[in-house]
Amino acid sequence: MLIQLAGSEPLYQQIYHALKQKILSGELQRGTKMPSSRTLADSLCVSRNIVLIAYEQLVAEGYLEPRQGSGTYVGAIPDEFLNSRTTPRLLDAGPPVAPRLSGYAERIGTTFLELARRAVPRPTVRYNFRYGHTAIDLLDHRVWRRLVARRSMAFSKTEMFYSEPQGQPELRQALAHYLGIQRGVQCDAGQIVIVNGSQQAIDLIARVLVNPGDAVAVEEPCYPGTRLSLAALGANIHPIRVDENGLVTDDLQCIPQPVRLICVTPSHQYPTGSIMQLQRRLELIAFARKAGAFILEDDYDSEFRYDARPEKAVQGLDPDGRVVYVSTFSKVLFAGLRLGYVVLPKMLVEPLTCAKALSDRNTAVFAQRVLADFMGEGHFERHLRRVRLKVGERRWALIDALNTSFRDNVKIAGENAGVHLLAWFPDVSREALQGWLERAERIGVAAYPVEPCYVKFPRIAGLVLGYASLRPEEIREGVRLLAKALRQN
Repeated sequence: MLIQLAGSEPLYQQIYHALKQKILSGELQRGTKMPSSRTLADSLCVSRNIVLIAYEQLVAEGYLEPRQGSGTYVGAIPDEFLNSRTTPRLLDAGPPVAPRLSGYAERIGTTFLELARRAVPRPTVRYNFRYGHTAIDLLDHRVWRRLVARRSMAFSKTEMFYSEPQGQPELRQALAHYLGIQRGVQCDAGQIVIVNGSQQAIDLIARVLVNPGDAVAVEEPCYPGTRLSLAALGANIHPIRVDENGLVTDDLQCIPQPVRLICVTPSHQYPTGSIMQLQRRLELIAFARKAGAFILEDDYDSEFRYDARPEKAVQGLDPDGRVVYVSTFSKVLFAGLRLGYVVLPKMLVEPLTCAKALSDRNTAVFAQRVLADFMGEGHFERHLRRVRLKVGERRWALIDALNTSFRDNVKIAGENAGVHLLAWFPDVSREALQGWLERAERIGVAAYPVEPCYVKFPRIAGLVLGYASLRPEEIREGVRLLAKALRQN
């Protein structure tokens, strides 16, 4: 029997595919006795076990059938599956009809996938101003490793099974305590759901609250992941202006249909960095109460405020449970941890927990328990104090470097909080921006345009510059090279 073994596939797979093809093409007809595994192995100069594995797979799929005391024979393959060529007749009955994607898949596009891929570290880039890259050098790795090792030693069988979709009780309890003191959030552990980062939280909230065609208000500009999640569900999205005081709440009155959800980043607007003043927060809640809408409060990096104490969460001002509060550990610890959380009005706890269970059953138990230990033993508070101080120094280094390298050709916004700022370059057009960033990357600097955050693109170039992961000397050199790339135009 002629079988050619060549290629990168394992030998047993090559033998399996070759024999299957011979059966389907009719070269090996039904009832034909196959050579013994030893005989075929000898003829192919391979181990007998390799042939046995191929035979076992063919028997399992019905192409071969063993007969007690007689050997192995080609199975009774129906005629409609056989063809003198290589394609079964059943598949050759006419022109194929192309399968279709769902409306959700067509709406989702590839934009967010492209943005997510940009977040993956690139070895060729020495100075990466990517927003979302955190100050991992400031984490006490010895403490984290010790907690991981201790949990590993105590790992039990119960942790190997499915777990509570809402999240580990000890972590939810620690979060409820922390949020009440530090963010003014009114909740108990039963209102918290642990998720795989804030992006999953936004997606689940949208699925639970929004139907196709529902009106949803988002900030303009805003975090792209929020807008894209809503667009994928078929929401009717209404961009609302943002100024130096946050969302312009008066513009909500101009939406021509009942509003279902309002998405805001009040403590540090993304990406402009403005902070919503108290009067606007109260107006936002009043509008939501009158419209019967929910508010999605994305409090993604509120731990970082440099000129004053952080503003308390909008959720703490909510008198009747319509604010859904979302946050993450990606900015204060590290993004690879993939842990975030949602604080829900009580009426939404069960629906969103059901959606979470349907999505991924439960978030990884081990990581939750390590984090609960990290918070419960006081390491989290100490880490925050250290990170605020050091990241604040990095912020000043970036502001100084931008002003030194670009002088009057840069306008900085949102520098008083968070782990990024927005730099506008009035003399750089949108058309020239891409070439500038490509030249910068060739000399080792990555920077990212603000355009994906907008529905209506700005006329001048803007960059969202994250600085938490870079030391001050790296920030200065990176900005110097960024300016050099601009001059090369």
